[in-house]
Order: sequence, then C-alpha cells, then structure tokens
Amino acid sequence: MAKKNGVDRSEWSRQVHIAINKALRGEQTQIKSAGPKSTVIILRSKDRQAAKDRVTQALKDEKIVEKKDAPGDGQVDHHVKHALSAFPATKVNLVDKSWIYIVYKGLHQGKVSTVVAESTQCVFGALAMRVNKNGSLKENEICATDWAKAYPYCDIPQLPKEKAVKMCEQLNDEWIISNTIGANVMKEDKHIAGGPDYKFHRGSKTVNEIYKCFAAIKKANKKMHPRLDVDQNKWSPADIYLINDKWGPDNIKKALANCKDIAVLNQQMQTWLDEKNVIGVSLKKMVGTPPVGNAKIVLKNEVGDKDNLEVKFVKLESPTNSTSGYMHIKVDNEIKRINFRNFTDAGGFSGEVLTAGGAARHGKIGHGPINKVLQLHKLGTIDDNNPGRAKAHKSGKWMRTTMKNLGFFSVGDDQKAWEDTIPQSSMNFASSKYFVLQLFEIINPLTVEQKDALADSFYRYAGSIIPDLSAPYLKMS
Repeated sequence: MAKKNGVDRSEWSRQVHIAINKALRGEQTQIKSAGPKSTVIILRSKDRQAAKDRVTQALKDEKIVEKKDAPGDGQVDHHVKHALSAFPATKVNLVDKSWIYIVYKGLHQGKVSTVVAESTQCVFGALAMRVNKNGSLKENEICATDWAKAYPYCDIPQLPKEKAVKMCEQLNDEWIISNTIGANVMKEDKHIAGGPDYKFHRGSKTVNEIYKCFAAIKKANKKMHPRLDVDQNKWSPADIYLINDKWGPDNIKKALANCKDIAVLNQQMQTWLDEKNVIGVSLKKMVGTPPVGNAKIVLKNEVGDKDNLEVKFVKLESPTNSTSGYMHIKVDNEIKRINFRNFTDAGGFSGEVLTAGGAARHGKIGHGPINKVLQLHKLGTIDDNNPGRAKAHKSGKWMRTTMKNLGFFSVGDDQKAWEDTIPQSSMNFASSKYFVLQLFEIINPLTVEQKDALADSFYRYAGSIIPDLSAPYLKMS
C-alpha cells in the first residue's frame, strides 16, 4: 500500500481522524453534512477565536501540520472561506483526496446592541484604513490579533482593548459581514479617501467637545429659534467620527470657541468635512457580499446645497386590529409611510419612516418631538405617555367614534364589538391606538397645504434633515 512519510495511507488517515476527534472533544459540535468527498462539522462556542485556537493546538499536538508551517506537506488550513460562516473555517485534507471542514459559529446569533455595533465598526474601520492599508478588508481573513492591532487607532473610551477585541470575536456572521462592508465602503468613499490618517471615535472626549458646543448654542438660542429644541442626534445623527489622528479635544475646542450660532457651527462642520479632518458617519447594518456589497455613502445636509426635497401628504390609515397608524406620504414621487405606534410594551410611541416593502430607511420621530412639531405648526398636542396610558382602556367609545369619523372601519365591521374589546385589550394595543387616533384626529381636518407642511416636518425630523438646523454628515446605506 502507498505510504506517506513512511506510514501506510490507511494508518495515516486513521491518525488524522483520531486527531480531529481529540481536537473536538468537549466542544459543542454538529455534523452538518457527510458526503464521499467532504464532511462539514459545525462547532458552536461563545468565543469562536478561542475555540479555533483550541482546535489548532490540539491538531498540532497530534502532528497534523498546518500548511503555513509545512507548505509542501501540510494537511490543515485554518484560513478557509466557507459558505456557512463569515469566520475563517479549518479545512483538513485527507490522504484519500477528501476533506473535513470545521466551521466555527457563535452560540448566539441574536441582536447586537448599538454599543457593540458602533464600537466594532470603529475597530473594523481602523483595521481597513490603518492596518490593512492595501486592498479591501476580507471577512474571512480577520482574527483577534488583527483587531488588537487596530484598537490603538480607535478612541472608544468606554471599551478597553481586551473588551473591544472580545466584542469583535463574538460577533455573528451577519455583523462581521456588515462591519467588513462598512469598513471597505468608508475606505473607498470620495469624502474620506485621500485624507489624513484617521482615528475612529465613539463617545470620546474629542467628539464630546462638538456636542458641548451644540448644547451651548441650543441653550442660548432655543427661545429665538424653536426648532433648536431638539436632541443632539437630530442635529447630527453621526454614530462615529473619523478625526485627524493628530487632533485631540483641545484642537476641536479651540476651533469651536467662536461658534455661537447654529449656522456658524454647521459651517465649521462642513469645512472640516471638506478638508477631511472631522467626518461624522451615520451607520446602518450592511448586507450583501463583501468587499462593499450594494453599500454607498451619501453626504447629507451639505451647507449651501439647494434643498429640492418635496414631501407631500397622501392619506391616513389605521387597520382595526393593528397598533399602528400610517401617514402615507410622497417623497420626490416615491411613496413612503410614517408608521406611528408604540415601540415598546412600556410605551415608546414614535413615528418610523418606512419605504416600499415595509423596511425602515429614514429614522424615527419620538413622542416628545411629535408634540414639538405639532406646536411649531400651531396645532394641538397628544397626551404624554403616562396620562395617555391611564386613559386608553377607558376610551373605547371615543376611539370607536374617531375610527368611524376617520373612515378606518371596513364595511361589515361590528363597531360596537370592537369598542367592547378595548377595556380587555393589552395596554400596548390600547395606548398605541389611543395615541394614533389622537394624532390623526388633529391632522384629518387640516387643509392640503397644512398636511403637506406637517408631513414635511415629520419626515425631515425623522431623517435629521431639518432645514437650517441639521449638520452635514455622511450617511451609510
């Protein structure tokens, strides 16, 4: 029988299988598929990199040599791209010209918090632009040592290096792909490429100097400029900032010292963006195939740019058994909807802009800001959260009458039976419907021009594109 390194092929193959069994001992594994040419084993763990390190060492202990250590004779490749995971897989070549894949997956594939999403995007961005300067970042070639190298080019004070790297290691496939695409599209964008060496900031002292300036302007001027009474994120929804690595808090503070008006502050933000020294970026979960998928970056609120956006009111709608009320609008001839509803069981009444198909694409306007916009248009307001929730279950008759007046019941609906369900319905349903109907009762009798103006304000507030207020920033989508 043919031999390999002086050992029968059958014996060599047996040793490889024994080595793999030892390497996977104690791990949470599943055989995904087993065919004549390949076997795919899924290994799940809280920390994919640590699990992979254990497998790597165990195979090495059993003399199953990695290709990089023995290019002409190595049997293992730990940097293989596999369709089942964005994290690099291990491929073990067998002497019968078949192979075994070990695919690493996390234990949890659920939601990622805002802190994790934004902080890890900083690390991926720094990896693409400060460590791997040549070419695009590849999602299947990233490991813990890469993230550790990228961390010094980030300023995310709430996350020490070890914790930030751990967050990156524990990302699921969707977020590894999203962050990889995000990093690559930033690297290639015309507003960023060719600039200085950047540091990636989230919640840093340097960024805080910018928001301190906005807060001071808001406090001094909001009585004269009512639209200034907004959350800082509606002034600038940037989630992270790319800032010249040579600049710190003192540079920003000095440059903003004479900014006493929102127009002056926005002009400074535009100048910094044009000079590629301070760039705010609003993030979004990216989908598609790296390097950049279908992602793009668009400059929003450019100072001096002519605003040709046209928003028109279309109609109101609220299905009887839905917590939602929809304001249909036309934005530059594209139909969108603002979905008003409770977004949590405790309340959270807000309006979220949806595009065709129901996907959220343009941000939210919260309960308080809805009332502020109504006040700016000299209209009545809806109840605050707690008073509204206290009234909701007792307001079945009013809700039924309002539903009827707004034309929301369908032919054949038993309106009295619907009214009778309100006291027994969940707090989420009753209060959400109550707020929707309060809001729509205000809107319905307005003139066409008033409805258009209100729709325009709601839409612009949700998207942080408020005229003469919102700062320039880059929006990733």
